[in-house]
Amino acid sequence: MPVDWLVKECGQIFGDAYDSSAVYTAIEKTNAFYGGVAGFNTSRVIFPNGNHDPWSALGNLHSQNLRSPSIVIDGTAHCGDMYVEADDDLPSLKKARKLIERHMTAWMYH
Repeated sequence: MPVDWLVKECGQIFGDAYDSSAVYTAIEKTNAFYGGVAGFNTSRVIFPNGNHDPWSALGNLHSQNLRSPSIVIDGTAHCGDMYVEADDDLPSLKKARKLIERHMTAWMYH
């Protein structure tokens, strides 16, 4: 799903104040404040993304910051890592959850 389609949908849902110009201006301000995807500088943030997620086009898929890793989960969609564990979860999802837990546990103790 193209980003422009989603931006157009914002205007249709929330009104004319959220046209493409307003949305892209807000994106520029947000990127300037936080550094954008390439310059995002934070710690203790995990960026899980499913490779079947239409939102992944806007996600941080390749973090260069070891303190804020990106985890791409093969075969999952939006928020797959947030659902309750199930016996039939994909191996990639199980692995990602363990990795997320490992990071969070380390952060709590350091």
